[in-house]
Amino acid sequence: MRRIVFVAPGLIGSPDAEERATARAETLAKLAARGEVSRLVPEPEATTPEAAWLGVDPARIVIAQGPLVVAAMGADPPDRSVHFHASVLSLHDGCAARPAGSPSEAERTAIVAAAGRLNTRTLTFVAGSGLDHGLVWEDGSLELATTRPDALAGGRIEGRFPEGDGATLLRRFIDDSVNLLDELEFNRRRREEGLPPLNVLWPWGQGVRGRLPNLAIERGEPAWVESRSLRTRGLSRLVGYRPVPLTSGRGLSATLRSSAQGCLERSLTFVVDEMPAALRAESKRDELERWVQEWDREWLAPIFERSLAEPIRLLVVAPANQEAGHDGLALWYESPGRERNAIPFDERGLEDRRVARRTVSDTVEAGCLWQLD
Repeated sequence: MRRIVFVAPGLIGSPDAEERATARAETLAKLAARGEVSRLVPEPEATTPEAAWLGVDPARIVIAQGPLVVAAMGADPPDRSVHFHASVLSLHDGCAARPAGSPSEAERTAIVAAAGRLNTRTLTFVAGSGLDHGLVWEDGSLELATTRPDALAGGRIEGRFPEGDGATLLRRFIDDSVNLLDELEFNRRRREEGLPPLNVLWPWGQGVRGRLPNLAIERGEPAWVESRSLRTRGLSRLVGYRPVPLTSGRGLSATLRSSAQGCLERSLTFVVDEMPAALRAESKRDELERWVQEWDREWLAPIFERSLAEPIRLLVVAPANQEAGHDGLALWYESPGRERNAIPFDERGLEDRRVARRTVSDTVEAGCLWQLD
C-alpha cells in the first residue's frame, strides 16, 4: 500500500479568519469527507524544526545550518570537519546583501569555477545551486562566531566578519572571493545593466555533522522526501532517507503533476512544501488561493482518482508555527473510504472539540506506520 505524507505549513490560517484559502479546493473537500481530521499542537522552538516533518521529535535532532546544506549537496566530508553555508552576496561600497532572484546557469557556473580556486589544504568549496553553496573546513574549530546574511540587510560588513578561532582563515577566504568574483565578466555586465554584482562568498551557520538516527533502519523501510528546502533535503539524507528536489522552472502545475506521479510510484513519500507559509508571511492572499487551487487540481486530484482503484494512505499535515497562536490540522485518508466525516479540513476544524490533538512529530510518525487512534 502506498503511503504519502504531504506537509504544508501555513495551509490552514487563524480560526478567526473570515476567508479560507481552501474554500474552493474541491478534491480536498472530498478527501476530508472520507477521512479523519486531527489537530496539530505546535512543536516547541527547536534548532531543527524540520525534524517534526519527518516524524521525529525536534529535541532529538540538533544540527546547524552548515551541515544540513552540505549534506543537501550530496557531499560527505571527512569526520571532524566543520561545515558552513556559503552564500553568494552582493558587495557594494562596503555594504552586503543577498541579491533578489537567482543567478543564471552561466553565472552560477562561473561562480563555481572561480570558487574552486579558493580551495586550500583545509578549506574546500562545495558547489550547490543558485546563491547557496557550502564550505568545509577540515579539522576546523567551532570556537568562532559568524553572521547570518539576513542580519547584514544591506549594511556595512565591517565588524561583521567571522570572529574567534580560525577567523583569519575565513576572513582571507571572504577577501579572496571578492577579488576573484568581482572581476568576472558577468559581473561587469550586471553593473552595466544596473544589477547588483554577485561578488562575495559569505560563510555562516557553522556546525559538525554528528550522529543522527537512521530512520530507514529504525522504521524498516526506505522513504523519499521531496522538498525545495536545502535544510529539509539535507536532513533527509542524514537520517537515511532519499531527498528528491521539487522541480522548478516548468511552472507550478507541471511541478505538482510530476510530484504526484512520483508519489504514486513509491511505497512511502514525504512531500514538504513551504510555499503556503511563505505566501501567508508576505500577505499574498490571492497567490495563496491560486496555489491551493492548483495543488488541489494537479496534485490531490490524481492521487484521489488512483485511490479509487488501489489502496492508498494519504496524510496531509498543515502545521502552524508558535507565533501563529493556534493549532494546525492534519487529514488522514485511507482508500477505499466512504463519506462519514463531518469535520471540515479548514479553519473551522480548529474549534471543534471532537478533534483529537497531538504534536506534529507524533502525527507524522503515526502516519508513517499508519497508527490512527
